[in-house]
Amino acid sequence: MSFFRGALPAVFAVCLSIGLGSGSLMADDDSETEGGVEAVNIIPDVEQASQVNENTVGLVFSADELFNAALRDLDREVHEHTDVRLVPILGKNDVQNVYDLLFLQGVDGAVFRADAIEYVKRRGNFPTVGNVVNAMLKIHTDKIVVLANQSIQSITDLDGEKVSLSEYASGAYITGTVLSDAYGISFEPVYSSTQEGLEKLRSGEVAALIYLSSENSESMSSRVDALTLKAVRAFEADDQIKVLPLLGNNAVGAVYLPTTLTANDLPGLLGEGDEIETYAVDTVLAAYRWRDNNPRYEKTARFVDAFIESIHHLKTGENSDFWGDLNITAPVHGMLSLEVVSDVLAQRQVARETELAAIKAAEAAEAAAEREAKLAALNVQREQILQLLDEKITGASDVDELQELLDQVNSFADRLE
Repeated sequence: MSFFRGALPAVFAVCLSIGLGSGSLMADDDSETEGGVEAVNIIPDVEQASQVNENTVGLVFSADELFNAALRDLDREVHEHTDVRLVPILGKNDVQNVYDLLFLQGVDGAVFRADAIEYVKRRGNFPTVGNVVNAMLKIHTDKIVVLANQSIQSITDLDGEKVSLSEYASGAYITGTVLSDAYGISFEPVYSSTQEGLEKLRSGEVAALIYLSSENSESMSSRVDALTLKAVRAFEADDQIKVLPLLGNNAVGAVYLPTTLTANDLPGLLGEGDEIETYAVDTVLAAYRWRDNNPRYEKTARFVDAFIESIHHLKTGENSDFWGDLNITAPVHGMLSLEVVSDVLAQRQVARETELAAIKAAEAAEAAAEREAKLAALNVQREQILQLLDEKITGASDVDELQELLDQVNSFADRLE
């Protein structure tokens, strides 16, 4: 009987192994880690340099839209994740950037305020421009500020008046021009810096001032805003200056997004709790809507894919204040979304699902191989036990004791199910 007492743990171990072997054996999930590849500048050889045109993406921007540090971020991140090389092109103004995207060789993307599209539609006699120039993503947003003297009750009262619009072709000029068309008025533009325009408004030389107040603390225009806010704080009640609300109509709402101005925007003119209706304009990264059989569609798609790969790093990097609001799936008000973006996102989703399916298939194959190996080992052990039982069982009492033992094993196996 000593044999059965010694064999009992072994038999239980065999049955337990069989029971577990018949279940699903899943491999441990490998945790994904981001490889920290250090970005370095590489001087190419002649052969590499001769192929430089194959993977370049020309991006035109105005100095007050995408300042150098943020552009270096984008260039470094895009180059790190793909073989695409970003070629920055300093543009002249938002409207020219739209035209450069349409006509200038080597330009694949452009940064501009979205109302430049409306300007080109109306003043550039190109009503279909919005169909071929589409928004890839929104970078940041500016609020429209209209300051006027107390005699002006609404923006329509500016018809025939002098209005300061910053420099010619500036963002404020483009926005003011689009607003005048949308409200059906015509005013005389006066070109001067925002700070000079404030002084002209104070003196009565102009009836109003239109400028753009950036919501983004890292944009170039925010540095101008700091000077503007300082000048706005200097206004006193005797200056008879007011913040003019921009009431909505269909033409304005088609281009701009409704928002409000508060004391945070105009601390010298608005008190805590004050809210003035106005509109906002998005600064966008846009591209030409190439057909999917055009080689430049593929180039744009590679850039979009690299940009998507870079978004997390841009939003958490040293210029996160600039890139922090990036959302490549968010629509841009007043512009069509670039179709290649949704195509790339769909392809990435399919690739991710395929990758996950391959991982699961590999895990299942590994688990199946482990089960087969265990079952093979158990079969060997089973044959060894059967042979041992044949040698040791000599009488009826041994059989009865073995049957009792097997009943216990079966009962244990039932509890495992």
